[in-house]
Amino acid sequence: MAALLTATMTTPASAADGVPDTENRVKGKLRFHVDTDFFGWTHSRNFTDEPNAPINASNRVGFGFARPLAGDGGILGGSMFGLGLGYGISDYLILGARMGLSFDHVSSPTDQPFKTTSNYFSTMFTPYLEILPLPRGRVLPFILVRSGFQAAAFGVRTKGSDPLLGDLSGLDRDSYIAPTIGIGGGAHFLLTDTFSLDASLMFDYRWYFAKNRTSTSTGPTVTTDWEKANTQSSTLGAVVGFSVWFL
Repeated sequence: MAALLTATMTTPASAADGVPDTENRVKGKLRFHVDTDFFGWTHSRNFTDEPNAPINASNRVGFGFARPLAGDGGILGGSMFGLGLGYGISDYLILGARMGLSFDHVSSPTDQPFKTTSNYFSTMFTPYLEILPLPRGRVLPFILVRSGFQAAAFGVRTKGSDPLLGDLSGLDRDSYIAPTIGIGGGAHFLLTDTFSLDASLMFDYRWYFAKNRTSTSTGPTVTTDWEKANTQSSTLGAVVGFSVWFL
């Protein structure tokens, strides 16, 4: 009985006991995180200096964990999944960087002599600053600002055989680079001292530069220079993931 009483009296107090959690969970912590866009709405439109030019705009919405995103944003949008690393530089700030990836492959079976396949790949690199006004407790709300770039390549390859010309192939590939700025907010829900589930709502805005490369087995390869694509887009995305906190 005495040993049991001693153990009970020396058990550390916790938030569950009604005692506030006073430990700062930000400063000096290393955060590794993984996330995916569960929902995304991308609005894109053309911008041109030509007078009376028509405006072409589109809105695309997608749902699902780690889904292929080539159809969501047309060119660029969110990420199938992202990896990031941040460090708590003060009681209220985490400085870090995130890399997001998206890819897709489409091939349609056909009895025709020529077969067409489409391939899409996109990457996003954004250093970020996360502001946590309440760095104690099990729920850490945050505001996040980020800026970086996205890059993507979308290619259509055609292969087949012609009775007169033999085997033929061709590739038409568009490449894009887009400076990106973003802002959002969310919360880290700490299940333990070193593991949290994360949820946030992010808004990103980007503008495009593009080039094209066309090649065929029967003709020369033609490559254009990088030029302003006269297209801008924005994405509103619901992001979910998890973090592992070290140190």
